[in-house]
Amino acid sequence: RESCGETRLIYRLGHAQSRLPFTVALELRNRGDCAVEARRWQRPASELTGEGGPLHQPARQQLVQLAINVQAGRWPSAVRPDLGGHAEYLLRAFRWDGTAYVPRPLENTPDVARLKRDRELLEELSTWLHAHADEVDQGFAVIPERFLAEVATSVTPRGFARLANRPFTQLFVPARFADVAPARFTRTPEAFLRRLDDLSCSGCHQARAVAGFHQLGLDDDAPAANALAIGHSPHVHDDLPRRAAYVEALASGHAPEDARPFAEHSGERGEYGAHCGLADPSFAGWTCAPGLHCDGFEGDPAVGVCLGDRGVGDPCEPSRVQPDADPHRDRARLESARVCPEVCEATRVGFPSGMCAGGCGAPGSTCGAIAVLTPFNECLARGQPFVDCATQHSRPAGLRGCDLDHPCRDDYLCARTGSGKGACLPPYFVLQMRVDGHPTPR
Repeated sequence: RESCGETRLIYRLGHAQSRLPFTVALELRNRGDCAVEARRWQRPASELTGEGGPLHQPARQQLVQLAINVQAGRWPSAVRPDLGGHAEYLLRAFRWDGTAYVPRPLENTPDVARLKRDRELLEELSTWLHAHADEVDQGFAVIPERFLAEVATSVTPRGFARLANRPFTQLFVPARFADVAPARFTRTPEAFLRRLDDLSCSGCHQARAVAGFHQLGLDDDAPAANALAIGHSPHVHDDLPRRAAYVEALASGHAPEDARPFAEHSGERGEYGAHCGLADPSFAGWTCAPGLHCDGFEGDPAVGVCLGDRGVGDPCEPSRVQPDADPHRDRARLESARVCPEVCEATRVGFPSGMCAGGCGAPGSTCGAIAVLTPFNECLARGQPFVDCATQHSRPAGLRGCDLDHPCRDDYLCARTGSGKGACLPPYFVLQMRVDGHPTPR
């Protein structure tokens, strides 16, 4: 809030055959006359790097930080059948010290291990949070660096059901914030604690994201077996109108709206897969669009998911996570299974919480392909290219169709099919979303 906002240029690493689950973000701080700066960004994209454009020879002092998000490891569903697989993402940030990029603390991400050891520092953090409760509620609190971590890990699947993605919940119980007055976004201590987790790097990267990422880029020339139909997360899509309004207000010389909604509920559409409110009054306005209902199948008492009535794409093996601070110790316990109209693609073969599917032509479906695991894995083990294995050892299936305005539910992505349409699949069925399986130099 000491500047006119930030601009992040996001790059994704890859190799000749595929992109990788590895992004590098350059964060530029916009300073000077805010209206002038905003109008510079309103130029056509082709002019942004030209004379007078905001990306024309930017000064190094504009670069506040360099941040990375990389998948550090993945366990397939054969190893973690209860969760449908498991993956971990390393989050780091670096700043220029005049000669090199050096580590810097991650924004609003507490150093859980250090704070647990230092009770005095933990109490100091609690005092600071109480004194800045309104900024926390509004979503623009900036926690002092002395409390923060330089390294964080986020994990998938199951988002906020995993303690690793909720660092503040590892430090505090809701009762610690019982004296915080109800505010715009948070009306209960539980919602205030959820808001804190939402502001952390680990929490934000697991809020309506695509396996820990919010910006993955377009796939114009990738083969269908390794292509995304949508290159950004539902959170980014829903948040774009707010960001555009912010720039427009600055450009017009007006004060922009600084407050931002929860990352897991940026829009008001209540589309399929959106998060919706259950018992907590803070989320009463998180409703579902007509024809959908708020389903608490993941066991979260405060927030559910907008779903249909056991159609294609809906969960068929709801389970409840028994969380642990060590994500390797998390376990998911199957609740009562749900009957699908045709077939339930099981969690143990990589579909978190199961997914109803059918044959091509099933109502509401798009014809896609699902790998036949045994021959597919044997093909990979022989060192054959991923795309060849996926093409030769897959079966057709009627999957939930998806596009920009019809996203998938959490823990799934919108993959591009051979027809060019989008279909909901687990992320790690697509090579570019997994760190393993790529060719290595010999």
